[in-house]
Amino acid sequence: VRAAKAQDLIAKQTRKVKEIKSLIEKRYNFNDSDNKVDLAIKPVPYDRNLCAAANVETLKFKLLTGSPVRMAANNILGTVMRRGGAIGCEVHVAGKVRGQRAKAQKYCQGYQVSTGQPKIDFI
Repeated sequence: VRAAKAQDLIAKQTRKVKEIKSLIEKRYNFNDSDNKVDLAIKPVPYDRNLCAAANVETLKFKLLTGSPVRMAANNILGTVMRRGGAIGCEVHVAGKVRGQRAKAQKYCQGYQVSTGQPKIDFI
């Protein structure tokens, strides 16, 4: 299992490790007598600040705790651009964020290849 915060997971959250192990055993029909599951937790092989899944979880936590959408999205953009050293980043937030009316918001920072032949080659 690759985790963005592998050291924290290994150090203090043994309950989550046991939950992951039991989910794998149940999904793939492992039983203790014949087949056993050995779970290894490793950090992601690249910079954690560039991990999209980790940034989405951070954004989700910020939105659920009630921080403003623009501030949360700009915080993610700043993390990716400054700490991750990215050239460009884009965050999409869609749905019913405030009130009943749904809308989509797009926050961009830096340079991104989005048109022409380079888009076909690189993206």
